[in-house]
Amino acid sequence: MNRSVSKRLRILFVLSLFGAAIVAAVSGIATMEDAPPYPAKVVSPAGDIITTKSEIMKGQSTFQQYGLMDLGSVWGHGTYRGPDFTATTLHQIGIYMREYYAKQKYQQSYANLGPAEKAAVDGLTISDIKQNRYDRSSDTLTLSGAQVFALEQVRSYYDDLFSRGDPEKVVSAGTITDPGQRAALADFFFWTAWAAGTLRPNADHTYTNNWPPDVTVGNQLSAQATTWTVISIIMFMAFLGLIAWLFHWGGFNKEADSQFDQAQVLARLPISASQAKTAKYFLVVVALFLLQTLMGGYMAHQTSNPGTFYGLGSEARIGAEGHADARLFHMDFGLPRARFRHLALRRHL
Repeated sequence: MNRSVSKRLRILFVLSLFGAAIVAAVSGIATMEDAPPYPAKVVSPAGDIITTKSEIMKGQSTFQQYGLMDLGSVWGHGTYRGPDFTATTLHQIGIYMREYYAKQKYQQSYANLGPAEKAAVDGLTISDIKQNRYDRSSDTLTLSGAQVFALEQVRSYYDDLFSRGDPEKVVSAGTITDPGQRAALADFFFWTAWAAGTLRPNADHTYTNNWPPDVTVGNQLSAQATTWTVISIIMFMAFLGLIAWLFHWGGFNKEADSQFDQAQVLARLPISASQAKTAKYFLVVVALFLLQTLMGGYMAHQTSNPGTFYGLGSEARIGAEGHADARLFHMDFGLPRARFRHLALRRHL
């Protein structure tokens, strides 16, 4: 490639690098300003402290410590082998709050109510979830009585899940042995669900823009989210087409002279002694590639058939930590493979 083209490529690279950094910085600042608050304390209607920011942050650290992002996700961020803990918790909150209001108003279970009574309880539940009781001046989030009851049930659910385990959810028994960590983790999941369900101040959508969509808690995909999703896809395709056009229009795809003939000459040469000596290195590379592929296949199997090991039965069930280890090996096998390939090339040269 000639010097003028190389110079233009360098200029485009620098512009792209700084442009991406600026976009990332602006987006990061906007995200920090619009992020849902971590309340210093969460209290009941009577003012009793239910949980605190430190407990929520402890739950977040527990989520990271046990690699639960390799099992499920929070706010859609993570893997899709297991549940999205935000969506699951928010849906459970709606169920528990319905039970609370059904027994408070009608002295019976929600399932036994008539259509009119269920509609009334549904309205109360959604209205309660949507009401934002966070006070910025005191950094305090006040829960309703129904929300306090729901948090207690959420704690019980996650305490049971991560202590007893559930093969269908790919969670082994005793995954989290510390009861304090299990309770803090439940508080963290509850906080993410609160942010996904309550309305932003002076807005008609939640902190997560009505994600996850769940009509039982009043979350419906907003017109704003739909509009900007479509616009972003159109802009992405338009800029991709523009870059492809500029690449060909500027002649970046053209070389000063073809290297094809030289490649043909090299391909016809006999194998040299130094090339033959690198065979053992490439055999190691092939073996590592095979192991990496097998680990990838195992991860795919765990995604489609969680909690089993190729039909060998329940005794071969493994938990989230097993998948996390497999993912670690799957990624790490690529590092020695690259190193051995580099050694082989050095030996040849």
